[in-house]
Amino acid sequence: IAKRGRYGSFLMDELELVYSVVQEAHERARVPITCKIRVFEDDSKTLQYAKCLQDAGAQVLTVHGRTRENKGKGATPADWSIIKKVREHVSIPVIANGNIYNRHDAARCIQDTGVNGVMSAEWL
Repeated sequence: IAKRGRYGSFLMDELELVYSVVQEAHERARVPITCKIRVFEDDSKTLQYAKCLQDAGAQVLTVHGRTRENKGKGATPADWSIIKKVREHVSIPVIANGNIYNRHDAARCIQDTGVNGVMSAEWL
């Protein structure tokens, strides 16, 4: 449904559209603009995507360390190393998402990646 509707992680393939949406929101909104992304298989594409969002006006970026295909019951662990690379590549705050199941995971993720915070889908 998301692919057909061109929303969610399927917008990753439309960099110009994403840039214009974030830029427009940044120019018109009276609140900070935050974005959440998944990563590409290719780290350089992920870094380019993160920088594009920052340049468009995103003031906080949440990075889920899995590709859009890596989900559901067969999902492999999130890749915190690419989250660390994103943190080092942009100047805005970065929040890590993926494999945060308890407060110890949260602390370890912050320590390992240097992110500004974590997001969890689990009750901590």
